Amino acid sequence: MMRCMLIAMWAVALATPAGAATIKAMDLDALAAGADRVITGQVKATKARWADSLIITEVEVEVGSCLVGPCEGTVTVEVIGGQVGDLVMVADGMPRFEAGEEVLLFLQRAAPTASPRWQTRGMAQGKFSVRRAGAKVWLERDLDALELVGDGAPAALALEGVSLTHLTQRLAPLRP
Repeated sequence: MMRCMLIAMWAVALATPAGAATIKAMDLDALAAGADRVITGQVKATKARWADSLIITEVEVEVGSCLVGPCEGTVTVEVIGGQVGDLVMVADGMPRFEAGEEVLLFLQRAAPTASPRWQTRGMAQGKFSVRRAGAKVWLERDLDALELVGDGAPAALALEGVSLTHLTQRLAPLRP
């Protein structure tokens, strides 16, 4: 009996990716339902800072278009993790951003502050990188550090490689 229990525990441990955050999978409807804004834009800058015992990276995104919610010229997205000096903090499941990157973001308000701050919905699930090859434009996500659970996992994973046009059309009924 004890041997079966140990084998079962090892099977569960091996099935969970090392260094992965476990989160409920969100399909397109779930991502959009909880988003205050959905935007496309370009990452202009990233800046990491200390916030108590955490490193927070502020990502400045120049808004290209607003698919859901009001439009602003730029938004600041806060992400747990980053690098301050020689110290690097990695938060599994959080999206990573690079200056110059073109993105589509599902955003929700972060904790209230003097200036509006945003976070991606569903951790890395709410950040898509826009890829281009000639006339073809598609979306990719880095979900390697996430273990998606729940009934929505197949639909959430099916969003990989979807065209920007298709996703924009699916979100059109949600525009104000």
